[in-house]
Amino acid sequence: MLFPPNQRRSADQHWRAFLHRLLARLNPPRRHRSAPRVIKRKMPKWHVKRTAHQHWPQPEHPPSIRIRNC
Repeated sequence: MLFPPNQRRSADQHWRAFLHRLLARLNPPRRHRSAPRVIKRKMPKWHVKRTAHQHWPQPEHPPSIRIRNC
């Protein structure tokens, strides 16, 4: 039985193995971009893509996303 672990040492080994697997599959870096919420065709919920959306300003810095372990 893997969970709950019977011994603290076993739990630490499982945690390290989990972190190793997680870090091996990191996502590639994200592009610095922002896009308006529009679509090319007319739909009732979203606006239509217009000429003003062609040269949308791009962000100059990466997004500041922080994940905290509370």
